[in-house]
Amino acid sequence: MKRLMVSMWPMLSLFAIVAIATSIMLAVRFYLVEPTALAQACVADNSGWRCQVREFAVFGFLHNSFGITALIAGVLATVARWRVLALLAILAGIAAASLYTFELGGVGLLLGALVWVHRAPAQDASEQQAQAAEG
Repeated sequence: MKRLMVSMWPMLSLFAIVAIATSIMLAVRFYLVEPTALAQACVADNSGWRCQVREFAVFGFLHNSFGITALIAGVLATVARWRVLALLAILAGIAAASLYTFELGGVGLLLGALVWVHRAPAQDASEQQAQAAEG
């Protein structure tokens, strides 16, 4: 049972990351970006954290910054096999998908997710040796 949980950890952690990031980005979208009253209040007086987060999100999807970031991070994570870049690709891809620019963000999200759940061959070999020693 313990080996099953260890082998499922990358997938479970990916689901947790995606669920939390999607919840946060959808909250930003529905509570900060889309409400007309908040948009008008931010145009009149651009102060407060809500207006700053809204401005960042709007700038990101108008210039496709989240999608481009997800794509570049996803490609670099695929080449270098760095999980930090994979995490950046996943988060930026979710931000892009939640904020109306899915094309590039979806590709970056997919590449980041594949790197996140990929297990290194050296890690597999050491686990096989440990299993052989146990059983």
